[in-house]
Amino acid sequence: MTTGIMLKFACLAAAQSMPGFEEVRIKNVSQWADRYIPFPFVNKVKESLDNKGYAVIIGASASGKSEQLETLISPDQSEVFNLYEKFCEEYALTEKKEKKTVLNDYSFGSPEVKKAQLAWLKQNHDTILETLSQSSKQLIILDEIDFGGSCVLTDDEDSALAEMVGIGGQLKAQGKQVVFIIHPIGGQSDLFWATLKAEIGCEKEEAARTGFFTSGEEDFLLSASNLTWEEKKDFVHFAQGSPTAYLPLLKKKQLTLEELKEKALETSKLVIHFNKKYLLPEVWDLLKAIASGEKSLKEVHDEKTIEHLLGSGLVGMKNDQLVMPEFAAAAIQSHQE
Repeated sequence: MTTGIMLKFACLAAAQSMPGFEEVRIKNVSQWADRYIPFPFVNKVKESLDNKGYAVIIGASASGKSEQLETLISPDQSEVFNLYEKFCEEYALTEKKEKKTVLNDYSFGSPEVKKAQLAWLKQNHDTILETLSQSSKQLIILDEIDFGGSCVLTDDEDSALAEMVGIGGQLKAQGKQVVFIIHPIGGQSDLFWATLKAEIGCEKEEAARTGFFTSGEEDFLLSASNLTWEEKKDFVHFAQGSPTAYLPLLKKKQLTLEELKEKALETSKLVIHFNKKYLLPEVWDLLKAIASGEKSLKEVHDEKTIEHLLGSGLVGMKNDQLVMPEFAAAAIQSHQE
């Protein structure tokens, strides 16, 4: 039996131990490469689901939260409830507005839309719970449940987040496995953690947080690409482990080196456009200073500041050092105030 086949059977055996799943297909065994290098992030999610029946995922936009989760669990094995998409879709119909307009208002924290979201959630609480309870899927993923409009959640946004946690707690009590996916802004909510602990007994340290990829993880992701050895080496230097740069590879897309680089810059610009409002003014100023070369990441030592920088998704930890990829710096510098 070859090493690749042995690894495949070993990974499938580990996956089949997950409660509630008859067969969990770990996609990267059959579609990625002959070798299997587990992501610590994914392993933590699986361990939490195996042992506790729930998992909490925290990560910046474009940090590969959902994409990495899909390397563990196929989409057809889970029921996904995306609050952001679902509410905006229904609100657009009710208010007779373009969905794109509502999505934009929601993303930029329209007080009117956020109040409507909380009211909609409370009004449809039982319907949402019943629909997810009756799903044939054992795993329920509650995604985009904490979209805010500034660097701190408003009372309405905070209450909506807690409402979703309550639904998740009820689903778990009914025997479902539940994954909560939030952004760093949601992770700063005391109400979120208090409700989560009250509903399912989850503590902060149990959360799986996305981060920059290690060299081994980068090699693994690139092993399925069509890039030459020299191009892979070039891309590793370019990406510096940023999951934003690796999103196309996580999605199994085959792009050229230049297309991968262009996509990384384009995605970073889009993330900054929508997510700059989540950053404290002083953190954004620091990011700009670092991007322009006025300041160095080596000068940053305050733990809270480092936490905010990592939460932006534009800075990461690589080989025990803070790094900002060149494409992230370029995206920051190109942003119009």
